[in-house]
Amino acid sequence: MTGDAFHTIHTDFAGDASDLAFLLDAGWLRRSTVHARVVPSKAGWEVHLVAADSRSPLRLISRHIDTFPTEKKAAFHAAAYLRTAERHGQEETPQNGYDGLDICTN
Repeated sequence: MTGDAFHTIHTDFAGDASDLAFLLDAGWLRRSTVHARVVPSKAGWEVHLVAADSRSPLRLISRHIDTFPTEKKAAFHAAAYLRTAERHGQEETPQNGYDGLDICTN
């Protein structure tokens, strides 16, 4: 029984350069909508910024920014990060909603 644990089949394979090409095309980040998330963790409260493309809402990037000891401090810094993101040349974009995702609920 313990011998089977060492006989795993590895199906992972190296990705192609085209798999990460959307990261090199930073044009979609200029038209993205940025949201801040404040989530609890063992170390305190974490701030995550999520950038979603306004033309293709399923294209998104989430980044952990920092961890703070209190929720109030994390919310303050999240708002500051959003103001900074708005100042750095983001184009005016409509807010993405549930209707923009074209999700079939059947």
